[in-house]
Amino acid sequence: MRLHDEDDSDCVRSVGVHKGDICILMWYEHLYFVKFDKSYSITLVDLKVDDNTCPTMRKLHSRFPTYLVETCGELLCLHCYILHRQVVDIWVYKLDFDEKVWIRIKELKDQAIFIGSSGGQVLACSTEESRIHGNKIYLTLAEERSLYVYDLDLCALEVCLPCPNVKADWVQNVWILPVFED
Repeated sequence: MRLHDEDDSDCVRSVGVHKGDICILMWYEHLYFVKFDKSYSITLVDLKVDDNTCPTMRKLHSRFPTYLVETCGELLCLHCYILHRQVVDIWVYKLDFDEKVWIRIKELKDQAIFIGSSGGQVLACSTEESRIHGNKIYLTLAEERSLYVYDLDLCALEVCLPCPNVKADWVQNVWILPVFED
């Protein structure tokens, strides 16, 4: 999707939701909220976030996937560094709405984030009442059976093959999270 046709700066990089509002992150890191009025007209509101607060924003804009996700009322931006079809590192930033800056964070506390192989599916959940480990990011890549688990506490990446009997050409990785009842 493009907002204008002038150059690549207007291509959508990631879409997320924050407190019910749709957020759009563009290739050159402009962050917009989509607002709907009573006549169902759409307005894009530029948050004017200082992209210099995230050193990866402009330098590596086209090489690595970036994802928006909301967790605990915070809007997070995840940069995944992938070289030779292998995840190398993941950097996590949260948006400070008051200062309009991205702040790098190193903990998700009791939260876990799941990124699907298509990149279109990014989910966050609490790990308090589950067997899911908190402060981790779980990631699958397209056309690959490996599960990447990035531990923010250790700044370490684990690669595992949780389902070795699944055919190698099966590429429909989809995250399904259970609903925990009290």
